[in-house]
Amino acid sequence: MDHEVIPTDYVVLRKDRIGGRLPAGGVLLAVLPHLQPRRQKQLETSAEAIWAAITVSNLRFLIASVYRAPNSTAEQNDELLRSFSLAAEQQHNYDACFVMGDLNLDIDWSAEPPLPRAIPAEKFIDAFDNLAFFQLIKNPTRTTATSEKTIDLFLCGTPNLVSSSEVIAGVSDHDALLAELRVDSCRPTPLPAMLPNWRRAPWPKLNDLIFFKKSLCGLTQYNAMARITEGRVNRGDDPLHPRLQQQPARTELGQNAFDYRIVAEWNAAPPAIKDCTAAQFPAVCKADGEKIQPKMSPCSILACSANKFMAENTSISLQLATNVTTLTSLPSEVGNMLKNISMAEGFL
Repeated sequence: MDHEVIPTDYVVLRKDRIGGRLPAGGVLLAVLPHLQPRRQKQLETSAEAIWAAITVSNLRFLIASVYRAPNSTAEQNDELLRSFSLAAEQQHNYDACFVMGDLNLDIDWSAEPPLPRAIPAEKFIDAFDNLAFFQLIKNPTRTTATSEKTIDLFLCGTPNLVSSSEVIAGVSDHDALLAELRVDSCRPTPLPAMLPNWRRAPWPKLNDLIFFKKSLCGLTQYNAMARITEGRVNRGDDPLHPRLQQQPARTELGQNAFDYRIVAEWNAAPPAIKDCTAAQFPAVCKADGEKIQPKMSPCSILACSANKFMAENTSISLQLATNVTTLTSLPSEVGNMLKNISMAEGFL
């Protein structure tokens, strides 16, 4: 609902109207995410006013969107004034404060000082003085056949930061306000997104490796080593971690058996993964996954696959910190495989 009208690249902070004859009304702020908007609910009351803190070029601003109905009761006026009072108490924590909204106050803003024409208007002028606010909109914002009134206001305590403020054509019976600040706010350069290619992920090999580790850790009833033996130690092998070797027969009833598929992948796995217990498995796999280098064996995918495995079996969720940008120099087949796995949360 937030982005039916407002573009999706804005953060929408909203305060909907409660009650009323129609399910409509309220106030909102739409802020670009690089300004780091943070809603300040401690400044809000039952009045239609929403406050937020933003950061612009290392400056902290307090901003608000406000609406006051023309037929507001004395209690509703007091709630809005109380919200302004709460903001005044926190104003010293910010470099500037800006308030924009439709307050429906009958005030002659062309006079100096501004001339209130009704009792509520006089109270609000006092509140603006307490905040050291300047009202920068002087032209009418609502024009009818019989009247011209400036009821949409732009209030700020640091007018030197405002380079321009003007009234422009709106989309309702009110004109819109446009203000520009003397602050440089550059959007950060967006980083290129890397999307996983799920079709190229080696799902069968990953499932085999996970099931094999489950079996070795005693988490399944299947004896994965029943038909796998230790092979000979080749030159350069670690004698503490001899290679596995399957039986001479490769198939059963014409099917490639699990026991034979897993051997090559397990032989290429790092020693830490082979030696760890089920309790140590999450930390070992996470540490190994963070050490992925461009020349590492493709069987290091076992480390990346630990996320889903341990989430299901030990209720421990891993957040792998694999830097997929370092994998671009790998051969295309291996590189795509590791990129896909490092982006995945689970694959069982």
